[in-house]
Amino acid sequence: MKVTTMLLCGLLFSCGQECLRAAETLDEQLDTISARFANRVAGLLDSRDASVLRLKALENENAADAGKKLSDSLTRELKQRKIRLESDAQHHLTSETRVVRDGERSLVSVKCVLTGARGTEIAVFRERFVAAE
Repeated sequence: MKVTTMLLCGLLFSCGQECLRAAETLDEQLDTISARFANRVAGLLDSRDASVLRLKALENENAADAGKKLSDSLTRELKQRKIRLESDAQHHLTSETRVVRDGERSLVSVKCVLTGARGTEIAVFRERFVAAE
């Protein structure tokens, strides 16, 4: 009985945390995620003695504005971390954003894939959240 109660309390706490995060707008969430992803990418590039990256955003019809915002925010965050963005860089960071509208809220999924010189996947970063309108 105690285990069930603990699991239910944990679930309620998690739901409460998600509701708190949902109070942030789409733009605020994307800025937060961009900073987190940029930190991870900078660390991985540094461990490979690299500082040049190609940033590519995948277009999704339902998330064109969010994709543009993510790309702009990632560009700014990466440049702040002294990562140069060049079209012929060996390392690529591909970003993809999906948005599903549900009444007055947006369900958002963000995914970035960092690939190396030979196209091998180095890391995948994912975030999902509910954004306030």
